[in-house]
Amino acid sequence: MGRFGDARECCGAETVTGPFADTVCFVTGAASGIGRACAAWLIERDAQVALLDRDEAALGSLRDERWWRPDRAMAACVDICDGEALDAAFRAALRQLGGRPGGLINAAGIARNRHFLDTTDELMRTMFEVNVMGTFMASRRFVDAHQSANGGPAAIVNIGSVSGLTGNSGRCAYGASKGAVHQLTRTMATELAPLGIRVNAVAPGPVDTPMVRGVTASPGAREAWIARMPIGRYASPEEIADVIGFLVSPSSGFVCGQVLAADGGFLSAGVIATERAFHKREEYHEGI
Repeated sequence: MGRFGDARECCGAETVTGPFADTVCFVTGAASGIGRACAAWLIERDAQVALLDRDEAALGSLRDERWWRPDRAMAACVDICDGEALDAAFRAALRQLGGRPGGLINAAGIARNRHFLDTTDELMRTMFEVNVMGTFMASRRFVDAHQSANGGPAAIVNIGSVSGLTGNSGRCAYGASKGAVHQLTRTMATELAPLGIRVNAVAPGPVDTPMVRGVTASPGAREAWIARMPIGRYASPEEIADVIGFLVSPSSGFVCGQVLAADGGFLSAGVIATERAFHKREEYHEGI
């Protein structure tokens, strides 16, 4: 695929109508997990999409997906913490796809499961560099491009986490970085809404992605999370992409500055009486 791939001369051949007509949507972390599902969601709705990721091999595999459309998509191998590379990727996407900046989904991120006492200075810095600075840097370039193109309605969706909304064991660095993303979202929304750009965030609970599987690989970890969710399962990336897609689309035109938890009821559940604790409904009332 090279550093930039697809969607060259063919881009203007087809007239497209709908909510994403004449716009370009950017997705960071687009090669896997939630980002990949978001890219599919957009392309299936005729959006022109720039897919950004640092994993060149995974980007190349996108061409094998049934939803891939070389006339509507461009892939760029880029590290979101590399400002010059981001600049080049945004310029190339807008040149090749030919629309104005209409949407940005900041799905790139990393996660580690470490106790506070095992969290090193380096790990904390790296977590903030990727999850917070990466979100900021991509957003800044999107907004600059949006303003250079004389504006128009646009939306940014950041990816937070329930670990940024509540204290979860092992999420010292990750949870702190996602809490920062949530606050960044609120400030961006306040300052960018007058420019025509809505900003919101989605805070997923456990999602069945390679990244989440990597931090819940210890025995019993997945079961422990599921036991705290009324829905009783992990989300699929596609379910989270549906929520993100709503927020990046004009359908959510009056939603701004929100951090929307898509968590299977995790945050609202409190103490859940699991099957291991109670075998019959009537046992809930014992001792009352």
